[in-house]
Amino acid sequence: MGSVDFVVLYVKDLAASKKFYAGLFGCEPRDLSPTFSQFKMDSGLALELARIDTVDPPSAAGGGGMEFGWPVEDEAALWRTFEDWKSMGVVIAQEPKEQVYGLSLLGLDPDGHRIRVFVPKLPQNKG
Repeated sequence: MGSVDFVVLYVKDLAASKKFYAGLFGCEPRDLSPTFSQFKMDSGLALELARIDTVDPPSAAGGGGMEFGWPVEDEAALWRTFEDWKSMGVVIAQEPKEQVYGLSLLGLDPDGHRIRVFVPKLPQNKG
């Protein structure tokens, strides 16, 4: 089986979402069209943003139906992320909380897509 190369989030306001994720990731997206942009992650995965009113075929999907996330190296990094997100105005859906898989933080993007950062209790699969 192959690997997942990209995840597409359907967004209402592409400019607002690009600004949000540029601040979150500390980099600018690559515009693939006037209605579609891409952030390429160090892992190789691409987070793509598509304006929902131009998706073909149309979709009624909205934010909050899934989440994506990434591990951080330790609790200090998670708490720094929490403070950074608060200063950026990220909506915090769940403040840092111990979960089965580790300490976790959940934020929302402008469309309500869930973004999780966590300190894993178990080693992460690198392959």
